[in-house]
Amino acid sequence: MVLADAAVGHPDGTVSLIRGGITRLHVPPNKKATLDGAAVLFCNAESNDRGTHRLGFCIKTPNGELIRPEIEMQFELARGDECFHIVFRHRTTLGRGQYLFCARVDGNTTAQCPFEVRDIVEDAASNEVATP
Repeated sequence: MVLADAAVGHPDGTVSLIRGGITRLHVPPNKKATLDGAAVLFCNAESNDRGTHRLGFCIKTPNGELIRPEIEMQFELARGDECFHIVFRHRTTLGRGQYLFCARVDGNTTAQCPFEVRDIVEDAASNEVATP
């Protein structure tokens, strides 16, 4: 799974990402951290994976507390032996701390992507922003 500012799936099976691979968000002190982006789940199915499957997507703390209710849906694999992707667009306000973006297929966790929200630290002497 990859977190990005934006993602679009195309009919030819490819995905366009803008700023993919995000793992943290730096926010000015006393400001809310709003994450507005996309999570892209890349999957490889085998021939015995044909049929209907349940997919769940959630954001949780490292100790398992859900940040918001899990998004659930179904998808169909007609052939198996195929690669596909699923794009989740989300807008979420998060507090400072560490999180996990999680995807589950048929109740089993298939992907996790760690994410952290931090304060921006400014170096008063140089007027530059440092990322701790």
